[in-house]
Amino acid sequence: MPLHAICLLQELNPTPDLAAKAEKLAAAAVDKTKSLFELTVANLEYRFWWDNTYFLQLLIEGLISYAKTYAVIQPAITRRVVEEMDRQLKYVKTYIIDSSDGLCVCLFLFVYFPPFPS
Repeated sequence: MPLHAICLLQELNPTPDLAAKAEKLAAAAVDKTKSLFELTVANLEYRFWWDNTYFLQLLIEGLISYAKTYAVIQPAITRRVVEEMDRQLKYVKTYIIDSSDGLCVCLFLFVYFPPFPS
């Protein structure tokens, strides 16, 4: 939510301060050495956002807002953000969503994801 809010504020009243804050948050969200990722996995290639089924929709919302708002002025981080979202969503589609009914089961929560295009 903070990243999405910063992006909305940037659209209303652009400032370098907001751009710097957004860049810092977006970079942290895709840094596999930071706490959003499952740090008990030794190999960085196999690290994914921990507990992603509970907060994934909010994080993705903020990262999409970031990519739309800052693509022109922060292309390197935007590229990393888009690549990480793609990687994470492929993981969810492959390992968490039941392909027979489109439901994502997480402890006490059922989330419906429409089928992803192939």
